[in-house]
Amino acid sequence: MRSEWFSASELSKISIDKSYKTPQQINKKAKYENWLKRDKHGVQGKEAYEYHYDTLPLSLRASILIQECIGMLQVAGGNNAFVLWLVMCQLMTPQQCDKLVSMIMTLGIDSVIKQLESN
Repeated sequence: MRSEWFSASELSKISIDKSYKTPQQINKKAKYENWLKRDKHGVQGKEAYEYHYDTLPLSLRASILIQECIGMLQVAGGNNAFVLWLVMCQLMTPQQCDKLVSMIMTLGIDSVIKQLESN
C-alpha cells in the first residue's frame, strides 16, 4: 500500500460507496465513528485531517485496494486473476488467507469451489 494515511478529499475521489462521495460526508462520519486521525501537513488556516487506513470502513478500504489494483494490473500485464487474489487476501485476516491457501493446496481448487457453491 502506498500510504497508510488518507485525506477526506482523496477518499471522496476514489470511494465506491455513495455515502462517502464528499469530503464533508467523510469528515462527519470520521468524527462520529472516531477514526484515527492526524493533522494534514501543509494546510493553513483551517482544520484538515488524514485518516488511518486501519480505522476506515470496509468500503473505503476496498476503494483504496481497487485503485491500487488498477496499477497492479498494468504491472501484471492484465492478469486479472492475480490481482483479484491480491485483493481478496487484503480483505481477509492473515489467518483466513492462510486457511484458504491450505484448503486449496490440500483439496484442490475444484473441490474448494464445489464446497463454496454448496453453501
